[in-house]
Amino acid sequence: SGAWATVVISVVAVSLKNIGGTLLALAGLSANPLLRWLNRIYVEVFRAIPLLVLLLWIYYGLPTLLGIT
Repeated sequence: SGAWATVVISVVAVSLKNIGGTLLALAGLSANPLLRWLNRIYVEVFRAIPLLVLLLWIYYGLPTLLGIT
């Protein structure tokens, strides 16, 4: 059951990643300058944050914000 849960989580994550990446790419290619500008800020902020820091924020910050134990 653990292997099946891993496969399901992986498929869902890859699907969401593909949809999100496509939307970000389309926003970056948009004719709307505001949409391109917001996309650029989003991309640059996440490129500037090291992965380890992001993982630590998720691991320690998300439970605090959402009350998850």
